[in-house]
Amino acid sequence: MKKLLCAVALLSALCLSQARATDKLKVTIYYETLCPACMNFILTGLYPAYSELGSYLDLEMVPYQWCRESEGEWTCMCQHGNDECLGNTYASCAFANYTTKVALEFIHCVEQEVAPDEPMPLKQVLIGDFSTITRN
Repeated sequence: MKKLLCAVALLSALCLSQARATDKLKVTIYYETLCPACMNFILTGLYPAYSELGSYLDLEMVPYQWCRESEGEWTCMCQHGNDECLGNTYASCAFANYTTKVALEFIHCVEQEVAPDEPMPLKQVLIGDFSTITRN
């Protein structure tokens, strides 16, 4: 009986250690496309960190815009203009249809091309060649 209890305890410990080894840290980031602070965070913090630690993270990115409800009607506005709304739409589409890694590659690529000090119209950036980004 004692051996059976030890075996059950050992198996339980092994199962728990396996479950913990595969658990990922859930991280949700709300950001605005074309926001200089968000761009800086994505380019210099998030992207390099995810490149190194992505296998340990369950990353969810939520393109954000200001929305208000008044008498059952919702109105939304993008603080950084129509290009921000367009960028949020493309980013949402990327995260809905591709893996997090691929969607983040796309976001990184777009944010890298749209420099806050010399803004290029987002439509011009999005016409670019994204053939190197694969769906895997």
